[in-house]
Amino acid sequence: MGLDCYFVKLCAPGETAPVVEFDEPKPNLIGGMLSGHGEGSFRGKAYADFVEETSGISLYQEFIYPGDLDRIAEAIAEWLSMNPESDYDSEYGTNSNADIKDLHRVILTYASHGFGLHGWW
Repeated sequence: MGLDCYFVKLCAPGETAPVVEFDEPKPNLIGGMLSGHGEGSFRGKAYADFVEETSGISLYQEFIYPGDLDRIAEAIAEWLSMNPESDYDSEYGTNSNADIKDLHRVILTYASHGFGLHGWW
């Protein structure tokens, strides 16, 4: 079963979600069948094992709130500090160190703008 993840901002009536932009190089996350390759969405299944192992939080949820995204970002940062050049192998493939750094940057950036993460499977 697949998992596509989309960053979503819960807005009050009349409020508009901010546009989140990234400096170069743009993030290049693994895309899914319906999700893009990078900034606003990604193939959650490709990162689910890594995120759950490092943070204890499953990506297989309908919605992950910004505070939990902060916890995920902190856990990834800690993992990167202990594994600065390492890749991560799971049953779904290998997350390169560059993938993990991009995942960290994207999650941290969206969470800092008050976005949550919607999972669809």
